[in-house]
Amino acid sequence: MKKTIAILITLCVLFSLVAGCTPKEEEPVKYGDFGLFTTTDIYGNAVTQEDFRGKRVMFTMWDTSLDGIDKYIGILQQLSDEYAQKNMIVVSLIIDAINPDTLEIKQDVVDEAKRLMEENGGRFMVIVPTKGMLEGLIKEIEYTPSTFFIETDGTYLSDMYVRGYGFETWKMLIEDDVFNHKAFSDENPNHTPEN
Repeated sequence: MKKTIAILITLCVLFSLVAGCTPKEEEPVKYGDFGLFTTTDIYGNAVTQEDFRGKRVMFTMWDTSLDGIDKYIGILQQLSDEYAQKNMIVVSLIIDAINPDTLEIKQDVVDEAKRLMEENGGRFMVIVPTKGMLEGLIKEIEYTPSTFFIETDGTYLSDMYVRGYGFETWKMLIEDDVFNHKAFSDENPNHTPEN
């Protein structure tokens, strides 16, 4: 009897380990519901949503062929430097770094993003998309750059901003949206209620 119980316990433990190690299908990542994800930055370092926990995030999406991307990277780095002491980080998603048909990472695009970051002094985090991001968040993007803000607990602080702004305009929007929580209020002239 003891042998039977020991075998059953062993089988249960093995089953639990195997079930826990089985990769789960990634859910689409959508605006307003960032969800769980695992990806890499452009240098191959692992990144998950846990890397953002406890921080406010300026999450901006752009593609490497965007007109003026050199200047925009400089503005994003200025913002990253300006708000580092206020517990806000800048994270960029390179939306053209994944092939939508094969879901393979385009290494030439990742290399171009590295070049752009290095030539323009960019030191903020730049990540490559996952299948879930492609199926959800990226499908919702009509124009780049597109940006939104995330609170320390993962809730959204703003609507989607669909354009690049200069440093001073971003600074004003960040103060209102992120630090004064006016993003979803009628006091914010940039707020457009969803239908």
